[in-house]
Amino acid sequence: MSTVTTIKRGGLTAAIDSMGAQLTSLALNGNEYLWQGDPAFWGKHAPILFPIVGSLRNNTATSAAGTCEMPRHGLARIVEHKLVEVSEDGSSVTYEITDTPESLKAFPFHFKLNMTYALTGDATLTQTFAVTNTGDVAGKDCILFDDMVDTAGSLCNAAKAIVEVGGARNVYACASHGVLSGPALERLEGSNITELALLNTIPETQGAGCSKIKYLSVAPMFGEAIERIYQEISIAKLFN
Repeated sequence: MSTVTTIKRGGLTAAIDSMGAQLTSLALNGNEYLWQGDPAFWGKHAPILFPIVGSLRNNTATSAAGTCEMPRHGLARIVEHKLVEVSEDGSSVTYEITDTPESLKAFPFHFKLNMTYALTGDATLTQTFAVTNTGDVAGKDCILFDDMVDTAGSLCNAAKAIVEVGGARNVYACASHGVLSGPALERLEGSNITELALLNTIPETQGAGCSKIKYLSVAPMFGEAIERIYQEISIAKLFN
């Protein structure tokens, strides 16, 4: 049975439900600032989406373990999360889930996911998510996915851990947007990443000079979307 834990700092409070480890309330001086889950429209609040965001075609995917079935937005939002720690001052709380026989049927990888909610200021809530790969990657080729690469610190550190701790053979990475600010290019060039694939949603000049970056054009997809809209044809095909 799920339980709700409330953390507090001054006039700021946050409530987290162990079912899905989702934030259910964020209030300052008695004023609520979070959607309260009206079942007539959408009954949830702020669910954790892991390991995917969105839907798989027919809710299935193919992996080295065979065909897997995963519901929309993944597993984390529909399972009970273990309460790991509440800080002594009551201003932060940490939850955890790990792989189970049931989760491995949908997501055939061993993992540990920790979520920490912390009130770090008089009006600030900080959410921290940490995913640990607890499986065996020794001698294997690994792929890292991200929505964007900014300074590339997190991405390069993840690749370093996979190779130096996990013993992976090669690490490939891909992301939708290559912001590539600050030390990003230098970090990538000196990293354990074999190749980083980026979409050209940001000009390719951002990645100039880094031999590990490969760009993929979004022009064909955007062009087809524009044509379909102009011809009043469904664009659903683009999401299959």
